[in-house]
Amino acid sequence: MNDNPVPRPNVRFRQNPKLKAGNYLQPRHDSYTETSWDRGHLAPNGAMAWDEEAQKRSFSISNIAPQNPAMNRNIWRCFEYSIREWAADSGTTFVVVGTIQGTKKISSTRDPNRVRINVPTHFIAMVYRVKPNPMAIGVMVPNTEGKLNVRDFVTSVSELEQETGFRFRIPAAVADQVPDLARWPTRIVRQEILGKLPAIDVQCPRVDVQ
Repeated sequence: MNDNPVPRPNVRFRQNPKLKAGNYLQPRHDSYTETSWDRGHLAPNGAMAWDEEAQKRSFSISNIAPQNPAMNRNIWRCFEYSIREWAADSGTTFVVVGTIQGTKKISSTRDPNRVRINVPTHFIAMVYRVKPNPMAIGVMVPNTEGKLNVRDFVTSVSELEQETGFRFRIPAAVADQVPDLARWPTRIVRQEILGKLPAIDVQCPRVDVQ
C-alpha cells in the first residue's frame, strides 16, 4: 500500500483518442452530467495513487461506466481498497474489472450529441494472486444501492465465467476453487453514505474471517 498517495486530481474525463476513428460516437464528460449516475472507474484512480500522471490517465471515458452512486461510493469503494490490500500482501496479483451490460440507457442534455450509454446491471472483478500460493476470487455486485457486504457476492472464478461468458484464462484448478474467505479479508460497509466520505477505516472496517 502507498502510505503517501498523491491527491486525487480534479480533472474532467477525456475521450480516448484511439476510439475516434470510424462511426463510433464516443461519450464525453458531459454525457453523464445530471443523469444521477456516477462516472464509475473500472481501473480505479486509487490504484494509481503512486503517480499523479498515472492517476490522470485513469480519467478516460473508456475507463468508466454508469455506476449507482451509493454502490460506487460505498461497497465498491471499500472493495477496491480490499483489492489493494490483497495485492500488497502478495508477490504478484492480477486484477480484471468489468461490467455486465444491461438494457437501460442514459443520456444528458448537457451532451450536444445526446449519446446514449448502457447502464450495467453488475460490476464484476476477478483477482488472481500468484504468490505465495495461487488462489483466485470472483465478485459480481449488482449496480444498485443497499448492498453493504461484498462477501455476499463472492464466487469462484469458474462460476463467474459461467455467469458472464468471460474467460480469464487462469489455471483451471485455481479457477475452480471455492474462495476461502478466511484468506480474503475484506472491508464491510457500516452504512451507505452519499455526502463527504470518511476515512476507509471509519466507513468500512476490515473484517477478518476466522
